[in-house]
Amino acid sequence: MDIERIPKPWEGDRVKEVVGAGRLDKQKNFPLLIEAFAKFYKSHSDYVLKIYGDGPLREELIRYAESLLPKDAYCFPGRTTELLEKIKSASMFVLSSDYEGMPNVVIEAMAMGMPVISTDCPSGGSSYLIQNGNNGILTPVGEVDALSEAMCKVAESEKFAIKISREAEKIKNVLDAEVVAEKWREYLDEISKG
Repeated sequence: MDIERIPKPWEGDRVKEVVGAGRLDKQKNFPLLIEAFAKFYKSHSDYVLKIYGDGPLREELIRYAESLLPKDAYCFPGRTTELLEKIKSASMFVLSSDYEGMPNVVIEAMAMGMPVISTDCPSGGSSYLIQNGNNGILTPVGEVDALSEAMCKVAESEKFAIKISREAEKIKNVLDAEVVAEKWREYLDEISKG
């Protein structure tokens, strides 16, 4: 991943959008995101849910959103080569997956200084990146109420949203290629001595 190509953090008021992105398949559990957003929407009807991506569940997900939300409360813009530019001004990025490796989209959203909420997926990619409550929010996999409450926390406290955004941006320092290479050198030196 080229950290240098990631847009600079958004300055000014954020657009009232909750965004998700990824392949529209079972693993990403977008029904969880849609249901959690529907609960969140009851007290935050000025927000819109945008889910970027394409995949086999697209039509099913659109129908599910249609069954829970008014037409103007959600959209599925499809795939885009300009994802980061399109989402950088959003209020928050949400990953609702049942399982993940190291989620690039979470790294990129954090590096842009976005408030990020992620399910605490098995394999621990998100929990490696996010220190819960400090630079993002982790919620248990599959828990609608926890995900909805996390969205409310970000939406209702600008101070908290700004804090986790600023801390999230520091992920660039952790994942910088030179820093990672130096850690590998140290590790290899250590095992070659032992």
